[in-house]
Order: sequence, then C-alpha cells, then structure tokens
Amino acid sequence: MHFEREDWSDGLPTPKNFRLVAERREATFDDIQVFDLSAFKGLEADTIILVIGGHLPMRPEETYVGFSRARFALAVVECGANLDLPAELIDTAMASENI
Repeated sequence: MHFEREDWSDGLPTPKNFRLVAERREATFDDIQVFDLSAFKGLEADTIILVIGGHLPMRPEETYVGFSRARFALAVVECGANLDLPAELIDTAMASENI
C-alpha cells in the first residue's frame, strides 16, 4: 500500500548515524555508550536501551538494575529470553503508558 510508490520516502528526514562506544571510552554527542549491567550499577541515564536474552541469563537483581536506571525512557529489546518479570513491574510499566 504505502510502499508501492517510488516516492514513499520523500520528505522523511535523513536518519542520523550513531557510534557505539565501550563504557570506559570518552563519548561525543553522536556516540551511544554501551555498558554491561554490572558496570552500570548505581548510575542513571535519561534513556536506557536494555537488551535482554542472549547467551547469559539475567538474575532478578540484574533485571531490577536494568529497569530502574532510566530517568525518562526505557526501551527493552528482547533477544529470545524467557524472562519472568515481576507483576508489579509490568503493572508500573502499563500504568506509565496511560500518562
């Protein structure tokens, strides 16, 4: 439907490129710092992209650390994990969508 026309992308802004940098390196404005959960304990950020799943299972404490570090926005990317989230965490997330 929308993508059948050749000009479907006309007027869309050009995507911005970012660079992923390790947690200990100096980051610039266009960089996204990547942290292991253990290295991010006690820290906060305006926006968190939490990747769950993969080759190592997450302990409940790590889930809490990952979910509680974002000041304004949290995006969870699931990579095949079978993660049982606490009901109160799900309720809080659902309630914040209604704000």
